[in-house]
Amino acid sequence: EITAAPGEPEFVVVAGGEPGDLGPGQTRAVTVRCRARIAGLRRGFLNLGENLPTLPCRVVAGRGGGGTTVEPATLAFGQWPPGAAPRLSVRLQNREAYTLQISPEILSGSHLFEIVDGAAEGTVAPFSTREIQIRFQPDVPGDFSAELGFGSGLPVVSMSASAAAAAPACHLKLDGPLQFPDTPVGETSVRSFHLANTGGDVLSLSPGTGGFVFQVLSAPDRVLPGATATVTVVFQPGEARAYEGRVDLGAGITCEAVLNGSGLPVDEGGAVEDRIAIYFDEDHRNNWSGHQEPGYDFEAYLVLHHPATADALVGWDLKVDFPGEFVRLLGVELAGGGVNYATMPALAVDLAQPLPGQESLRLATLRLVTLYGGTEYLPIAVVPRPESPYPGTMTCLAGDAREARVLRPRGGHPVVAWIADSPVSNDDLEEDPSLPEVAADATRLLPNVPNPFNPETTVYFELDRMDRVRIEVYDVMGRRVRRLLDEERPSGAGQVVWRGRDDQGRGVASGTYLLRMETARGVESRRVLLLK
Repeated sequence: EITAAPGEPEFVVVAGGEPGDLGPGQTRAVTVRCRARIAGLRRGFLNLGENLPTLPCRVVAGRGGGGTTVEPATLAFGQWPPGAAPRLSVRLQNREAYTLQISPEILSGSHLFEIVDGAAEGTVAPFSTREIQIRFQPDVPGDFSAELGFGSGLPVVSMSASAAAAAPACHLKLDGPLQFPDTPVGETSVRSFHLANTGGDVLSLSPGTGGFVFQVLSAPDRVLPGATATVTVVFQPGEARAYEGRVDLGAGITCEAVLNGSGLPVDEGGAVEDRIAIYFDEDHRNNWSGHQEPGYDFEAYLVLHHPATADALVGWDLKVDFPGEFVRLLGVELAGGGVNYATMPALAVDLAQPLPGQESLRLATLRLVTLYGGTEYLPIAVVPRPESPYPGTMTCLAGDAREARVLRPRGGHPVVAWIADSPVSNDDLEEDPSLPEVAADATRLLPNVPNPFNPETTVYFELDRMDRVRIEVYDVMGRRVRRLLDEERPSGAGQVVWRGRDDQGRGVASGTYLLRMETARGVESRRVLLLK
């Protein structure tokens, strides 16, 4: 007779099972049939009679046909902070015609994995599905793994997870890399991106790029929960090639901005973007005027050439510099209903009606008058406003996000227009770069242009009287790098060029340096950034 395991009467003697005697030397065949109604390991016993052996009967049912599948085959929880309790599910599908008996359990591995739904032993009807839910609840940092089983002969699911300290929650409002315009070698381009604090804690920023080609120009120290911050980056290529960089926002912040830009050969730059010029005719062609007689009232036009983007201009920031003893600014008419928040000739302009981006954009009409002549030429320059929020740069703001971009003088020299007997070119300025010695209203060290720079920058200053001027460059450790000037100078505007070399004529490394000007009036200093 057959003795089956509890609840498993699938084994039946179908031949040779009748009671009887078996004589010496005789044999009898006994046939047992297994008709399993439930898939899995089935067990029973064949009892031959008193004082005779008991034979075990075993079969694994349901291994043919459609089989049993588990989806997914592995559970990867990813990384979570200690104290979190993420859940994932697996689905076991019985594709057999038999009822499948299962007993879900964590077979081996970490105790941090727990079955929270579907843990009870039971059956899965033919062609139906059972869902099992697993919870991972770490209490310490680390990497963890375990296995989930469903019973003998059934698939096993591998599980993995890790725990680490919670990272600050942030989101970059970028669809891809932050793309800079093609920029001539040694010149600069500026782009901005926005960062949202999506967490519940204050986000402390200490952004950096880890290089010199890309530099963070401005960023807040912290971002409150739910707030958005703007990070502005400057790009200054040292070679004519493609560059890629990254902005690391600070310790523990996992999101980072990818930066892309290309350097152009200096002789192939063509129509370089965001160039500022001044003209004396409405067609924007003539940047010199021959009228020097006293009392001559005339107009000049401040023009932006080749805006870097098509976004509408909403503001700009610069200073129009001219020899105040010879020329006076009577007034400024700003395009776009602009309002100037600075004191002329400095211009910090906010536009009521944004100006659409186009190849040449007139920003302002300047009304000037000559007081008296007698000099070879009177230069008019565009320079950074000393109180600019972006120190050492002229800027414009564009688009709804008010993205800041660096403006550069057309031709590469701050002097963009002249009142002279004949036209003056930038080549003439390179041969004799000194500005006319005109009276200034104060002694001061003005912003150097450009800043950041490579390979050279021009240091501007003004004297309200004849004085001895000493201008020196120091490194961040306080060591003198180069003495640029040490001589008597008359009152008025002056300038000196630093070509990034020390007193021995050796090129210095990229980094931040201090310009120091000493006169009888006192000492002034400014920071300058050399990027190679």
